[in-house]
Amino acid sequence: MRYATTVKPSPNKVRQTEQLDERQVKNDAGGFVYDIGIWGQLDRFLILGAEGGTYYCNQDKHVKRNYTALKACLKEDGLRVVSRIKDVSTRGLAPKQDHALFALAVAAAEGDLETRQYALASVNDVCRTASTFFYFLEELKSLRKLTGRAIKRTIKNWYDARDVDQVAFQAVKYRNRNGWSHADVLRVGHPSPNGDASRNALYRWIVDDKWTPEVSQPAIVEGYLAASQASSAKEVVKLITDYKLPREAVPTQFLNAPEVWDAMLPHMPLNALIRNLGNMTKSELLKPGNAATKLVLKKLEDAEYIRKSRVHPIQVLVAMKTYQSGHGMKGSGSWNPISAVVSSLDDAFYKAFANVEPTGKRFLVGVDVSGSMSWTSGLPGGLSACEVAAAMSMVWAATEPTVEVMGFADRFVDLGFTRKMSLSEAMKKAQMNNFGRTDCSLPMIWAGERKHEYDVFIVITDNETYFGSVHPKVALANYRKAFVKDARQVVMATSASNFSIADPSDPLALDIAGFSADVPQVIAAFVGGAKEAKPVEFED
Repeated sequence: MRYATTVKPSPNKVRQTEQLDERQVKNDAGGFVYDIGIWGQLDRFLILGAEGGTYYCNQDKHVKRNYTALKACLKEDGLRVVSRIKDVSTRGLAPKQDHALFALAVAAAEGDLETRQYALASVNDVCRTASTFFYFLEELKSLRKLTGRAIKRTIKNWYDARDVDQVAFQAVKYRNRNGWSHADVLRVGHPSPNGDASRNALYRWIVDDKWTPEVSQPAIVEGYLAASQASSAKEVVKLITDYKLPREAVPTQFLNAPEVWDAMLPHMPLNALIRNLGNMTKSELLKPGNAATKLVLKKLEDAEYIRKSRVHPIQVLVAMKTYQSGHGMKGSGSWNPISAVVSSLDDAFYKAFANVEPTGKRFLVGVDVSGSMSWTSGLPGGLSACEVAAAMSMVWAATEPTVEVMGFADRFVDLGFTRKMSLSEAMKKAQMNNFGRTDCSLPMIWAGERKHEYDVFIVITDNETYFGSVHPKVALANYRKAFVKDARQVVMATSASNFSIADPSDPLALDIAGFSADVPQVIAAFVGGAKEAKPVEFED
């Protein structure tokens, strides 16, 4: 017997349920992987959130784990935390704002004095609508009392940063959200109108529902009040046209009328448009080949407009899945989807990514279709991690000249993806094969067994690997030794855990959180195929 080989076996004989080196930690599935550190976990939480937990970790534990990491980051460098929150929010890296808003509230309540001040000073940058501002206040209220000059100053600054017409629009569009109304906020903050008669009259109307007769109303308020008294859809249509009223200003009883939706459509922002495709189809405004449908298709096919609208790729994916299903998320109302609209949403998903150009590298995209990827893990619209992974894989399948997409669980799964396959087909095929245990070493092993040379391995996974006979790091090292010595590995995380199969000490491995518009560019730069990106001027 050789004792040394038992104490320190060859890496090729260390199973994933055993620790490969002292830097590894046990994931929730029982396998050993690498800890991405508190700052890496903060990024994942801000982008992916912890709603719903994961397959192996319930929601309460998952949220508390991320909260602990957030608190550790605040203790280490609170200003850096707030700057990262602002960055994630203003660049639109997350499909939902809730996670960043909670983190900002924690920073404003539990950071040191300098951090608290910076967090409150950053509210205007992160809370760009009344809806997000109300959510922030509700989270903050759970962490500290909403009293004191700092809170009042924050509220005053939020309203003062907007002119009277902008405040009026927010007051009409977001009457009540997240347990708050503008009247509630004004009663807490008591912001001074600073001698501005129009602002003072608007604040009085918000709080007391009374308007000062001698002061003219902002157009949006005038239109909203007139619409609330309208007796016919014809009246509402004229008011929408004259005042550009948003959907929230239209009385509910008129939202079944196609002419009302038709009046809103020309000035409807893209995010609102894709959310209301079902309503517009249900009302029979959208019909195959008619003028309204052509206008919708024109907007969905305009790449520059899509990018300027800041629509997140996952929001487009949610809209496509919901619209194609023919019924709302809560099962209320149904419609017959128009195939041309579904196809345009499919194309819009790709257009939502910034300047995707082929790198010319050889890609293998490994889609984790194991059972744990059936979990939604906070992803919007009830999307499973498996569905999102399949959709993301199609970004490279559609753009790179040399790419293969494979599915894996505890064995190789032939997903049957083709370059021209629709997103819906890809997501359906991935879901059909969504089962089994997880072995994240399989993409590298599969490539080696077939003697295929790849420059880049993209592995889209929740990092809950545990079943393999070798660690992913070892499988990658073996592949590099036998085939491509500088093969890159990109690990795209689908949940906000602190685990990754990527070795942090490997300069040729990259860990990415989320699926934002800049992901293809980041990966292109990492693999050495990036081209100069055309800057995009965003529209709020």
